[in-house]
Amino acid sequence: MAGDKDPIEIGFAMAMAEEFGFGDAVLISGIDARQLRNGLDRGVFSGIGRKLPSVGRWVFTLKDTLQLMLIGEFTNRVWMPVSQATEVARRIVASFDAWSPDVFENAKRARARESYINSEFVISNSAGSTEIMIHKRGTLDGGDAGESWGFYDLDLNRTDDRNMLEAHVRLSIFGVISRLSVGYATVLSERCDIRERDA
Repeated sequence: MAGDKDPIEIGFAMAMAEEFGFGDAVLISGIDARQLRNGLDRGVFSGIGRKLPSVGRWVFTLKDTLQLMLIGEFTNRVWMPVSQATEVARRIVASFDAWSPDVFENAKRARARESYINSEFVISNSAGSTEIMIHKRGTLDGGDAGESWGFYDLDLNRTDDRNMLEAHVRLSIFGVISRLSVGYATVLSERCDIRERDA
C-alpha cells in the first residue's frame, strides 16, 4: 500500500502536464465565466493564466484553475472582496507542492480504512492582515490521531495559534481537490465524446 498512489493523485499528475482553454478552465474550476472574463480584462486576476499573442486566446494550468476555484469559493460563499480572495488563493496555490502530498496520503489512508484525517484551510482577518493556516484533526489506525491534530502553516510547519479556532472561513482541502478532479474528469469525458463524433 505504501507505494500506491491515490487515484486523485494520479489524475492530478496527468492534469499538471496540460494547459486548458477558457471554457475548460471554467468547467474545471466552477468559477462563473463572466467573473473570469471580467477579472482577466480588468487585470484583477493578474498572474493567472497566460494569453497567447498569436491567437489572443487564454490558456490555464491546473494550478491556475485551482486558484480560480478558490477565488470563486471565497467571493461567492463568504462574500470576500475579490482582491482579498485573489491574494488568499494565490498564497494557498503557491504552497501547493508543500501541502498537497499530505492531502493525497490522507486520501490513500482513508480508502484503506487506516485513518481519517480531515484538513481544512482556515482563514482569519486580524489587525488588518489575513492569516491562512491548515487545521488537521481525525483518527489514525482506528485510534486517536491527536499527535497530528492542530494548526499548520501552508508549508506544513506546526504552529500553536489558538486564535485560528475562531477563524471565520473554513474550507475542506480534500473537498476542493475532489471537485477539481471531477472537473478535470468531465473535461476528459467531453474530449472523448468529441473524438467519437468526429471519428
